[in-house]
Amino acid sequence: MKELPKYIVLEKIYKSRSIWLNKLGVFILSINQQRKLGGNRIPKNENLSFEVQTNPSIPPLAWICKISDDKYHFTAGENVEHSKEMIFEGAWDGDFKASKVEDSEFVFGSGAVLKKGKVIFIPPKHTLELLYVLHDRKGENIYVSNSICFILQSAKVNLNGSFFKQISDCLNSSGDIATRRGIDRYEQLIASDSRYSFYRMMFYNFSVDSFGKIQMYRKLPKKYFSNYPEYRKFLSDKTAQIFANARSKDRKFAYNPITSVSKGYDSPAVSVIAKENGCEDALTLDVVVGGVDDSGTKIAKKLGMNTTSCKYFASDKVSSLYMELKGRLKDISLEFIASSGVGDDVTFYPFRKELKKKLFLTGIYGDAAWGRVGMLASKLSSGEEPLNPGLPVQISYCKSINEFRLMTNFIYVPLPFIGARFPYPLKKISNSPGMKEYSIGGDYDRPIPRRIVEEAGIQRSDFGAIKSATAPLIMNHRELFKEAIETVSQRYVLQK
Repeated sequence: MKELPKYIVLEKIYKSRSIWLNKLGVFILSINQQRKLGGNRIPKNENLSFEVQTNPSIPPLAWICKISDDKYHFTAGENVEHSKEMIFEGAWDGDFKASKVEDSEFVFGSGAVLKKGKVIFIPPKHTLELLYVLHDRKGENIYVSNSICFILQSAKVNLNGSFFKQISDCLNSSGDIATRRGIDRYEQLIASDSRYSFYRMMFYNFSVDSFGKIQMYRKLPKKYFSNYPEYRKFLSDKTAQIFANARSKDRKFAYNPITSVSKGYDSPAVSVIAKENGCEDALTLDVVVGGVDDSGTKIAKKLGMNTTSCKYFASDKVSSLYMELKGRLKDISLEFIASSGVGDDVTFYPFRKELKKKLFLTGIYGDAAWGRVGMLASKLSSGEEPLNPGLPVQISYCKSINEFRLMTNFIYVPLPFIGARFPYPLKKISNSPGMKEYSIGGDYDRPIPRRIVEEAGIQRSDFGAIKSATAPLIMNHRELFKEAIETVSQRYVLQK
């Protein structure tokens, strides 16, 4: 029998339904990714300097770290939490006072901690927002930030130069590829020339030394549940823990939860989970797209939530989501285009006043985590493989909220990411006999959120009937990228 190529064997191990084989695959892939970054570990250095300075002139949740000569100097917005050994914006599933965010797999936000002679940077534990690293060999500085614009502005990268063009071309061409591959198989390096190297860092914690060497810290996946009751409890418990962290009296700045709701599957299910853990407020869009009204007002009211209905950013009635943005629509979209996404999260722009100082829950990634059949989540009984591990995002959308979030000042929680890293248990639940009565067939079939919502008292006919969309397809986002970066970068011109 002809021996299979090594990469095919590794794929089979990584995509296995066995958590132990999946762990082995993650371990092997981590060796390969670390080799590309530089195989050597960063030694401990007890003489590191960790300094944080707040600046009220920049977006409230933005931060950057400038690394030079073993000095880690952070500049942060005024709502970024910080201490002598920690800087963080966001929330996680642990006790805020204990400050062990680096140990969590459920982090929504970003920051860094000083631990045992190393500064450990912490990206969000989902794949819709990243951290970025820029090594300026000529200036002998390294920058780490939760904002592309903050890094480019701080490093004085010429936006008319060839390096920026390389960044622009690569973000547009490889951003989707990176998130489709997921946290274990994406390429960290975005662009490089004789002076600069620019990296994106997803999910895993990492350290950077004063020579620009990057060391990643892998956390192997876990199997947290085996059946629907266990998953339902797990999701609710994690939500409660994240809420408690965001509201902690030990924080300087507390964040109360708010959720989005529509007539689909995912946001109503998230709203049910949020409501049972004390969330009282919901947001929905008052818009008709292609003749379909997607407002979730009726659902939110049945759940007993205070509902704010906002107008769509473009118009009350939308015949087509294909848009070429000009004038006012272009201006309000620039902060979304200045990202690694395609600008479609401008959909959230009407929520800006209500989102300030809130923890915002959405159902984004529910199509992947909760879908039963279709392109994103194959039916197990057909013999096709389930959704790949590593939180891959198979769509181009939902990756452009970052600058809007940092400026508006809210924590972003796409809840379906929780527990989806090793996806086989979710696929098994969706196709189990106990979920059959919540399966309606067809390509738009999500038994898990349907059960969550129906058991909360919402009638089957009120949601999940027709797949609708409100995210615009911005046809000229590439042409607007440079202008977007130039415009948003002005937020990061530091004022004393």
